[in-house]
Amino acid sequence: MKRFWRKGSRLIWLVALVFIVPLEIEAASHCLAKQLAQETDHSLGYPSQGLLIWENDEEFLKLSEENKTPVRMAAFQTTLPDPLPGEEYNVGLAAKMLAGTVVQPGQIFSMNGTLGPRTREKGFREGPAYSGGQVIRVIGGGICKISTTLYNVTTLANLQIIERRPHGMLVPYVPPGQDATVSYGTTDFKFRNTTDSPLMIWRRKLTTLFTWLFTGKPGFPG
Repeated sequence: MKRFWRKGSRLIWLVALVFIVPLEIEAASHCLAKQLAQETDHSLGYPSQGLLIWENDEEFLKLSEENKTPVRMAAFQTTLPDPLPGEEYNVGLAAKMLAGTVVQPGQIFSMNGTLGPRTREKGFREGPAYSGGQVIRVIGGGICKISTTLYNVTTLANLQIIERRPHGMLVPYVPPGQDATVSYGTTDFKFRNTTDSPLMIWRRKLTTLFTWLFTGKPGFPG
């Protein structure tokens, strides 16, 4: 699950991945990303361990039971210092749109395919984005915090990365090389569900607190 809360002026995310069996990462670059994610001492982005308080949430438990996906495998937490105008709102809106997505065994999850174009008609606002070494404002800007956190959880969980591209500039909320940018029509984040059971993507929002998760079939041996 994913969760963010505000500490001072900082916005914090948490994403957890849950499913049945460990799998092999096929690309060496993602193997390295997993090692970095496990070993990082970055102050704003790192794996989360232990029981998460939202795992007793009634809505989450109900959905997990309906989808037969109660097991959490991995979690990664990122903190965004000083969110820019529109950033927190866009992340919240995209999170709401992604919540409840079920990825079947063998199916490829596409963040762009699931969200579609980020438009004013869908409720997105202007937010920050990187372009040509500068920070600009675009409709839907800021949602790369979701793709970045999902990327780190996916590597920790040994799911197959299909498409991922880093930003053209360093981001403050994860170590170098552990980010993932998205831009509709050009750059996507995709992973394949290489387990033998469905995965459910879910989130929980309480004011500025969000919780992200992938859940899966019981039986994970870790």
